[in-house]
Amino acid sequence: MTAWHGKMIAPDSDFAGAPQLRTETKLDDGHGVVESAVLRVSAHGVVEAWVNGNRASDEVLTPGWTSYEWRLRYAEHDVTALVAADRAESDLVLGLARGNGWYRARLGWTGRDRLYGDELAAIAELKIRFTDGHEQVVATDSSWMAGPSPTTANDLYNGQDIDARLRDDAWLRPGFASAQWVGVHEVDADPALLEPYI
Repeated sequence: MTAWHGKMIAPDSDFAGAPQLRTETKLDDGHGVVESAVLRVSAHGVVEAWVNGNRASDEVLTPGWTSYEWRLRYAEHDVTALVAADRAESDLVLGLARGNGWYRARLGWTGRDRLYGDELAAIAELKIRFTDGHEQVVATDSSWMAGPSPTTANDLYNGQDIDARLRDDAWLRPGFASAQWVGVHEVDADPALLEPYI
């Protein structure tokens, strides 16, 4: 397995168990056309990844259930088309929409929750290769921001509540800023537990 550049991060506020995480940067200049872009993503909880305002895949409930004490699955997506679609625009926005999933929601017949941990966290890494061989890596770290989503409650057994009045896709666009958004912090996690999604 290739080593990860990204760190497991968690929001400084829980945001009803459905925080959104984002970062914004620029594509490196002077290296020609984007040849490939591959996104790896995983989470304590479930995660949906976004690149430049578009879903990275049609998968839901990534990374699925796992025995978190033994392994943490990650998904890998070819997002070249999402990064290179408009090379004239050098802005790059990565977003991660989060949920409790099997990690923290009610699990099993006992009705207990938080069986694996109290804090939702995610790890992501986008590797961009240019035609001249230059590689740019954008990964989760303490510079990311976290904010609320329209999801006001989520649980695998009890379902999901969404307040559509709160929906605003501006967090996926360049230049977004909001006083409701807070910082993130790194979470102690063993990268050796990360294994490919099957």
